[in-house]
Amino acid sequence: MTHSLTIVEDTKEFVYKQLRNKPKNPFGNYTCARLLNKQVKYLLSTLHEDVLKDVLNKVQDTLRHSKRKDLWAPLFASMVILAMTIESLEVTVRCKEETDKQEGTIDQDDRKADKEIARMDKRFDLLRRLFHQGYRTLLLKGFNPLRDLTDRSQLVDNASQTLAAKASNIVMQYHDFLVARQVLGPPTTTSNPQTARLIAQFLLCFSPTVEQNQPQPAVAASAQ
Repeated sequence: MTHSLTIVEDTKEFVYKQLRNKPKNPFGNYTCARLLNKQVKYLLSTLHEDVLKDVLNKVQDTLRHSKRKDLWAPLFASMVILAMTIESLEVTVRCKEETDKQEGTIDQDDRKADKEIARMDKRFDLLRRLFHQGYRTLLLKGFNPLRDLTDRSQLVDNASQTLAAKASNIVMQYHDFLVARQVLGPPTTTSNPQTARLIAQFLLCFSPTVEQNQPQPAVAASAQ
C-alpha cells in the first residue's frame, strides 16, 4: 500500500499511443499514473479495512470466550499477522495524509490520521491484553509455550510446537531489538515507519526475562 503502482515496462509504449492527450515526452522508466494509483489504493484500502475489521472482531470474540490450549497456536499466529497488518495500514494512513497535505485537499494541521492510528493501536492493545490475560502468559503458572517446554508439549500437533519453538528462539535472539522497538511511538512520517513496534509489545510478554509474578493487565473496554 505504500508503494507506487507503475506501468509495465513492455506495455508503456502501447499505453502512451492510446492516450488522447499525450505528454510531450514519452514515458520513462517506472512511469506512475498518479490518479490510477490513488483510485486503486483507495479501493484496496477500503477492502483491507473491511477484512481487518472482520478478523479483529472474530479474534476478539474468540479471546473473550475461549482459552483452549488447542487454539493457542492459531491465535498466536493471528496476533503476529495482525500486528504486521495494522502497522502497514498505519503507514498507509500516514502516506495518504502526506499526499493530501501536499495536494492541498486537507489542512496542514489536520489530525484525522493521528486519531485513526490511535484507534488502531487501541484495538490491538485490547487484543494483546485479552490474549495474555486469557492464557495468563505473565504468570509462572500461566500457559506460555514459548517459555515452558511442558506447556509446549501440550500443544495439539507438531506444527504448533514447532511454531512455539521458533518463536521462542526469535524472542531470545532478538530480545534487545524488541525491547528497543516496543517503546517507539506510532509512525509520524512515511520515511520513519518504525516497523515491529506492535509485534515487539506482543512478543516480549513471552520472554523468560519478564517478571513472573506481576499482575495481569486490566482489560479496557472494546475499541470500536
